[in-house]
Amino acid sequence: MKLLRLRTAYDDGRHNAFTDLARWRDAWWLAFRNGESHVSPDGDVLVLRSEDLSTWERVARLDTGEDDRDPKLLATDDELRVYFASYDGSRFQTRLSRTDDGSAWTAPEAIYKPNVWLWRPRWAGPARHGGRAFWCAAYHMPDVTDPSSWHVDLIGSDDGVTWKKRSLVAAEHCPDECDLWIDGRGRMRVIARRDAGPGTALLAEAEPPYEEWTLADLGVVVHAPVALAEGADGGLPAWVAGRAIEDGAARTAIWRLGEDGLTHALTLPSGGDTSYPGIVASDGKIIVSYYSQHEHMERPGYQQGSGPAAIYVAELSPGGTPEEGVALMPPADLGPLKSRPVVIAHRGFSGMAPENTLVAFRQALELGCDAIECDVHCTADGHVVIMHDATVDRTTDGSGPISGMTLAELKRLDAGSWKDAAYAGERVPTLAEALRLIGDRAGLIIEIKQPGIEQAVVDVVRAEGALRRVFVFSFYHESVKRVRAIEPLIPCGWLTGGTQDPSDEAAAALVDQVLTAHASMLASHYQGVTDAVKRRVALAGLTLCVWTLDEEEDLRTWVAAGADAIGSNWPNKLQAVLREG
Repeated sequence: MKLLRLRTAYDDGRHNAFTDLARWRDAWWLAFRNGESHVSPDGDVLVLRSEDLSTWERVARLDTGEDDRDPKLLATDDELRVYFASYDGSRFQTRLSRTDDGSAWTAPEAIYKPNVWLWRPRWAGPARHGGRAFWCAAYHMPDVTDPSSWHVDLIGSDDGVTWKKRSLVAAEHCPDECDLWIDGRGRMRVIARRDAGPGTALLAEAEPPYEEWTLADLGVVVHAPVALAEGADGGLPAWVAGRAIEDGAARTAIWRLGEDGLTHALTLPSGGDTSYPGIVASDGKIIVSYYSQHEHMERPGYQQGSGPAAIYVAELSPGGTPEEGVALMPPADLGPLKSRPVVIAHRGFSGMAPENTLVAFRQALELGCDAIECDVHCTADGHVVIMHDATVDRTTDGSGPISGMTLAELKRLDAGSWKDAAYAGERVPTLAEALRLIGDRAGLIIEIKQPGIEQAVVDVVRAEGALRRVFVFSFYHESVKRVRAIEPLIPCGWLTGGTQDPSDEAAAALVDQVLTAHASMLASHYQGVTDAVKRRVALAGLTLCVWTLDEEEDLRTWVAAGADAIGSNWPNKLQAVLREG
């Protein structure tokens, strides 16, 4: 199994957790809990919709006034349902809300008995294999405070509203969170978490009428398991997603369940409080939703299970292994940068025109470049201006630090004559002027050269209505983190010279810097990208930008290597290489 793409679907700074995913009426539906912490009285259920797994819109917030949690989506021919539990501090009550159009949702109604949690109801279609259209492995908590009393019951229903117990599935070692599926011959399987005894997952199997169960210890810890049958008959093998414990830490992982048990397939980028996935097969891929705190763990005040946790959607290929045939697929959202490889005009068409000027940007636009990169500083009077160096000496006829000059003083300088007399009188542009010039004709990559100006940069981008048209880079780790914290809608990349160390450890350290900066791209000097770095970037679900390439041989090498984005002072050369095919 290989990770192809990883996107952040939702991150509002609260504790978003306990996900599920469904495909219904040619759209994707994502449900999860939104609250202050893992358990808190303010939990609500949010439902989001997407056409492409990239852009999500909220279509419902379900709130009973209690801690509403652990939603599960169930799609039938006629409607989409959300089953979830409400907790008032002493008892759990399963509730149901549904829609027939995706917009109007019914008020949550109580389903079945208190303290019998319908963890993941399944629709079997027209009644068959035991006479019910709906089945659920529900975990029963006679005494919420005494896990030794908990057990899993099989319950069935004709309509998914009125349920009746069919049999006891398992009671030993505190089974709770569980999933079930039925193969084409009618054999039912239940996989359940256990919180006592060995603490490892349980597999239960039964034939119709599902009254006698065969139990097997799977020997692996799996919390909140969700299953997806791999075979056409709906039996084994099957994929199982859930929470793993690796080196004492929680991770979100995928296993393959066969006749010989569970085999680890892939661990997704995750950490802290994490997992509770949903899983769907689509067009030869496996799509997994889950939550994690791994991008928030470096923030001051981080506490596992409390505070920010984000919702992720991963696209997986079921073939191969994590180390086998890794391609530089573009897994992360590149924001305004859509084509691949992205052709980036480094400081504009700077091979031809004076760097970081509007004329260099105009020439890049005339070439049809996908993106333009620029560098920014702040003036003494708080304006964000475009220039690479901290002083004006190299690229203007003036002298001194930008931070010590006002915008009016900068605007009097000649920023073009140093390149060629034909550009005499070109002025130092502001970030706002560049955004207005470029509009939606290209993406703008903004490299922050001066730590501490992150808020000023974001303010300009917001004022110009350009949140969806920019990408922020910086060598300063804290600057990247700060931009992501101020405005999560702005995608970011961490800049680095790379590494000459070919080891996997060195590559992992680079990738860790990207992840802890909450960025989605590693932007490295091309000579610092080893094979191990390429592999680690792909496995982490990141994108790779290489800079600055001006020789045609180097450009051909990195186009062939599958770089997601390439920066060049001569973007016309890169375009020519791409036209070669």
